[in-house]
Amino acid sequence: MTIPVACFVTRHKPTAAQLRDFAGCRIVQVAYRYHSVRELWLDVLLACGGAPDVLLLTFRLDEYAYAVKRIKKLSPRTVVLKACTLNDNVTPTGLYIEYSYQFGEGVRARGWTPQAVVSR
Repeated sequence: MTIPVACFVTRHKPTAAQLRDFAGCRIVQVAYRYHSVRELWLDVLLACGGAPDVLLLTFRLDEYAYAVKRIKKLSPRTVVLKACTLNDNVTPTGLYIEYSYQFGEGVRARGWTPQAVVSR
């Protein structure tokens, strides 16, 4: 059995809680510095050695719909997540939202637990 790969797309180091949540995964960090989802995805593929099992995105909400749509078309099995934060948009709560894309219906969101990736 291979170890799942979790890719964190963020400029900040993962918190201790996030490291605990994804302890069963190989964590790869990619700095988000693009205005292009295509360039970001290429960096993710290079850093992870292929499509990651989990992709944790940490950028503005207005960019999520397009990013999720593109990423899910390129890698349908990759779980795309957002870490929930307090009102300051910085402090993680330990909760995650999974985003999926369904043609004709758009982007959907639902709660997600870290155990889901380890048990895949």
